[in-house]
Amino acid sequence: MMTSVSGSAAGNSARALGAKSLEDVIQVEHDFAKDSVATGVKKSFLRFVAPDGVIFRPKPVPALATLEADEDDSPSDGFLDWWPVMAGVSSSGDLGFSVGPWYQHLTKPPANYPADVYGYYCTIWRRQADGSLKFVVDGAGAFLRTTVPTRPKGSPVARLPIPNEARKVGAEGATAEVTALEEKLGAAVRADARAALPGYYYSGAWVMGSHVEVVPGKAGWAAELGRRPARMAFSHAGGGSSSSGDVVYTYGNVESLDPQMALRDATYLHIWMRRGGRWQIVFDGIKQRRSFD
Repeated sequence: MMTSVSGSAAGNSARALGAKSLEDVIQVEHDFAKDSVATGVKKSFLRFVAPDGVIFRPKPVPALATLEADEDDSPSDGFLDWWPVMAGVSSSGDLGFSVGPWYQHLTKPPANYPADVYGYYCTIWRRQADGSLKFVVDGAGAFLRTTVPTRPKGSPVARLPIPNEARKVGAEGATAEVTALEEKLGAAVRADARAALPGYYYSGAWVMGSHVEVVPGKAGWAAELGRRPARMAFSHAGGGSSSSGDVVYTYGNVESLDPQMALRDATYLHIWMRRGGRWQIVFDGIKQRRSFD
């Protein structure tokens, strides 16, 4: 009886930690965006980036050094704003992510570049030693060009269920499990990406990367995968795991093997969560060089 009570109390404590951390992730994303509008993109990104953070430009590069080398900007140059509409977190509360629309306005845009452009972002956050959240990946999303997202600022945030499976594998074990799955998936997408990927998706997964509004779920997957190459090659570059071993992210280069559809300097980002005793992809994004660049 004592073991059962103790286990129940531990489970309740873990769920409470995850629930609080999920709200922390949503709040820090709002704080990050607010700071970007108020102080400029470079200053805000340097303030919120983790020392080991990665940013997709569109290939993955060390965020800190890349941002420090960027030209200085100020609110008078325009602004970059965004807001979360989907978020998730590990049961340990040390790894989370959010997804949502972004909006960039430039006061003096370069030639052949619109003053207002839109898209979707994905940020992955890790809890630091001091308890703060810093982003470890500013990564793949969707570039809608000049199409205004259908989810306006203030839209409700879809909170993914927090994993509740007690696991003893830890971060290293979880990474090894997902690495094996990614190798299997990598072989399958070389033959038929549109058939292979849905077998790994969570029912409410967000799949994005094209110039079209994001639609979670099976209907959205089919449409989005139809806008991707039929065959692709993944090349793993990095990733990370929660200490609870129930959330893992991976990223790397992706190339088209489909002569009918090219990818331009593309990077993939996968976020995996434990669901029903198995790993599932809850976010799948591809970022490539934008048509305006």
